[in-house]
Amino acid sequence: MQFRNLLVLAVACFAAHGASAQTCVAASFEESCNVDGTIQTCDDTDAAAPVESAITCAEGFGPGASAAACVENIGCVGACDAVGLGCESAVGAACVGFSVLTNQDTNDDRLAGSVMCTGNNSCKLQVNAARTAVEDVCVAHIGPACAVGSGSGCADANTAVICLGDDPATFALTSNVAIDCAGVFETTCGKSPCECNAQCGTGGTCTGGFCDGDDFCIFESDVVCPTAGGEGEGEGEGEGEGGGRRDDEPEAEAGCSTVGGASSSVAGLVLVLAALRRRRR
Repeated sequence: MQFRNLLVLAVACFAAHGASAQTCVAASFEESCNVDGTIQTCDDTDAAAPVESAITCAEGFGPGASAAACVENIGCVGACDAVGLGCESAVGAACVGFSVLTNQDTNDDRLAGSVMCTGNNSCKLQVNAARTAVEDVCVAHIGPACAVGSGSGCADANTAVICLGDDPATFALTSNVAIDCAGVFETTCGKSPCECNAQCGTGGTCTGGFCDGDDFCIFESDVVCPTAGGEGEGEGEGEGEGGGRRDDEPEAEAGCSTVGGASSSVAGLVLVLAALRRRRR
């Protein structure tokens, strides 16, 4: 898995379903949460006749959000007015963290991090009980409490954690993402070893044999550093912290609206927060 470029918490672009309730003005419509946990939204897929309807979190974010409910005020610290509503799952239920980045389908990459967990609980990427697949599940908070400006790090030698926030560092979600580096990738958590800057991804620096930036799951780089004579294949980019990901992985898209239009860079990774704003057409 090529982590330097793939940890993208993208806005889910969903199409509303269901019968028409009333007409709506898509440009000014404010999504809201219904008492049953569904999302009241304005579907303007047909620009000539936009309709208001209720959709479930699963309809908005896929099967991984089947147990999630719409929440007006998700767990947050800082300037939380910019965050808006979202879908959250309770401890023991499925969330939508980074499992979508481990499969062979690039079409759902944009959903990574789209459904977090209630309060400050963690959405953990782990191997399922049958050890046949990886899954995202809500567990009690792992690692330090998330604060404004928090990044990624190691909760212990085998587990990486990532706090989500915006680029200007004005807010952070209290629910974070945890990754079982040992169970899922058979590696540990720390700084990636390197021999040259090219192994640390775009803009990365190799200092004292390790890539700079926050600690994360450690992977062997497949970038070959240039030799003293200038030979080698060391100018590949974005592979300093990646291994096992599809070779055809595209750059993640942020085509939908983002929370306050902001994104967050953590350990050289572009993190775009999830929000319930469907792309206006």
